[in-house]
Amino acid sequence: MSVYYGTKSYLLNFSEGVAEEVRDSDIRIIILCPGPTKTSFEKMDKIEKGLFKNFHIAEPEDVAKYLYKNIDTKKDILIHGNLNKFMIFLTKFIPRKINLNLIKRIQKKK
Repeated sequence: MSVYYGTKSYLLNFSEGVAEEVRDSDIRIIILCPGPTKTSFEKMDKIEKGLFKNFHIAEPEDVAKYLYKNIDTKKDILIHGNLNKFMIFLTKFIPRKINLNLIKRIQKKK
């Protein structure tokens, strides 16, 4: 999971950088952060049996509708779901060590 989360972090930061570089052009970069979404990914054994199963998992159609509805926003980052928005907001105030420990617990098998 370290590679997965590291890659997500890289893509978010890289995309924000590119969005800023092209801000004065006709190119638009939108970063969609859907949160847990029903795909084959959540069926991975470690996730299915971990605390993740207790989280709301969005339907792909709902995520697509959210993106379509908000495509003309001035925001660079779109976060689907109020719980996801709240969780991301909270991480700004939680020490990284505690945050990493929480993520580890979410991903851990029961």
